[in-house]
Amino acid sequence: MNIISTIFLALLLFLIVGCEDKTKEKDTTLIESNLSKIDTFNLSDIENKIQRVTITNKKVIFHNPSQGILLINIFASWCKPCMDNIEYMNILQQKYSKDIFIAGVSVNDDINRTQIKSLIEKHKIKYFLSSTPSNERFTTLLANTLNLPQNYDIPLLAMFVEGRYFAHYEGRVPIEMIEDDIKEAIKELE
Repeated sequence: MNIISTIFLALLLFLIVGCEDKTKEKDTTLIESNLSKIDTFNLSDIENKIQRVTITNKKVIFHNPSQGILLINIFASWCKPCMDNIEYMNILQQKYSKDIFIAGVSVNDDINRTQIKSLIEKHKIKYFLSSTPSNERFTTLLANTLNLPQNYDIPLLAMFVEGRYFAHYEGRVPIEMIEDDIKEAIKELE
């Protein structure tokens, strides 16, 4: 009886370990095949200015701006830290306007055009602000590109230099930290 129990236990362990490895391989393949796609979006602001953006597993490219550094600010109007970040984004946009393009992208937000306009006026937003239905799909793919979980923290800031990933920040982050990375990104452009 002891020998049968030992063989049964060994067989059971073999099956568990074998199944676990196959599942991991399958999951990895699915993730890689999803990220190898190229998706292009048209994000627009309240004045219907369109920013065409392409996401692949390695790059995020906004096609219109001339600046080499892209800072994407994912936010929601109901998120206090997100609203606090607006002042930082305005300062950075003004200070580094020739080097950086900032795109605010709202997510999980049931906000209409009038409310967006009011938000822009109240906070004196000086950068591109998108609130289109494609924002949700865009931000989901961006989070995948950054290897973030489906329920990532906001505000989420992602920095790209000439389309290549440079840094990202989840939650509230001091402006000095972001500014230091911008200075390093500018050096990379030179």
